Amino acid sequence: MWPSTEVAKDAFERLYYLSDIALISFEDEVEVFKENDMQCPYKRFQQKYPQLLVIKNGGEDCYVSIESQKELERVALDKVEHVIDATSAGDSFNAGFIYGLLNCSQPKSAVAYGHCLAKAVIQHKGAIIPASSMPYTELKRL
Repeated sequence: MWPSTEVAKDAFERLYYLSDIALISFEDEVEVFKENDMQCPYKRFQQKYPQLLVIKNGGEDCYVSIESQKELERVALDKVEHVIDATSAGDSFNAGFIYGLLNCSQPKSAVAYGHCLAKAVIQHKGAIIPASSMPYTELKRL
């Protein structure tokens, strides 16, 4: 819903510069920056933005890089067979990731928290799921 790709690109870049953690969507990177390979946003971030980077890939494996790393690390995620509504998948992942980062401090482990929460949310209609469907037990095990 941006007025133009250039406006979106400018806003993304300003926000990336201000952020300590970037939880980006590869789909958005393809659309806005015309990048077609996971290495493209990673290389751009390595040159411009010294922060924790997570590249989400719409239900596929995630990629993580911290400022001291020299390579992008793939984090394998289990597939979700039955998706009812993926509307809030990204926001759910982000919330779970931040929770995981605060509780375990390891970015690759925090991806598991993000994926766990997103998996629960996309198996329901809408962004708000019943409290009884929250994966509290599973999150505690991670």
